[in-house]
Amino acid sequence: YQPENPPLPRLVHALAPWIAGMDFDSRAPIHVQLQRVFVSDDRYARNLVLARAGNLLFFLVACLTVWLWARRELGSGGGLVATFLFTMQPMIVGHAGVATHDMAATAATALSLFAFSRWLDDPSVRRATAFGAAFGLAVLCKFSCIGYVPAACAAMYVVRLARDRSTRAAWKALLPSFAAASTVTLLVIWSGYAFTTEKFIVGIR
Repeated sequence: YQPENPPLPRLVHALAPWIAGMDFDSRAPIHVQLQRVFVSDDRYARNLVLARAGNLLFFLVACLTVWLWARRELGSGGGLVATFLFTMQPMIVGHAGVATHDMAATAATALSLFAFSRWLDDPSVRRATAFGAAFGLAVLCKFSCIGYVPAACAAMYVVRLARDRSTRAAWKALLPSFAAASTVTLLVIWSGYAFTTEKFIVGIR
């Protein structure tokens, strides 16, 4: 019931309730909708679990990304330890248990940064495309990722440049594949809105 937010988490969160028969009428006030959807059939606890269940998908994506990235840098043992520490963070556990966009943004940001790290290591079009897709998904999860992901990528590049001066030359190698990353990002975002342009055109008018 908050259409100003990106669509991806809302679709994932709504899937289990929709399959279970819960319905939503956007024409009614929010408090009326909450009463109808969660309380009216006297199955509040069950309905609340269904509404929050979708967030577990984003939690699992975040855990898998942490494990893959840490294993790549620290080995299998380091990957397990990093994932364990990640899942024990109260902030992570708390946001994974509610139906909001924050866990989705966490997962998509981690995935984007992991993809960017791989792109730095191998500035190929294939890895640029992977980063573009991940960044597009991040934007579809939460609009704050539009700022967070590029800022974090810039910080990663600066740190790598400080560690290894040869990274300066690697940046030049990234430029040819930058167009591929940008194009894929825009296509993924557009696909999240079902390739529609009507609202954009109306806004211009």
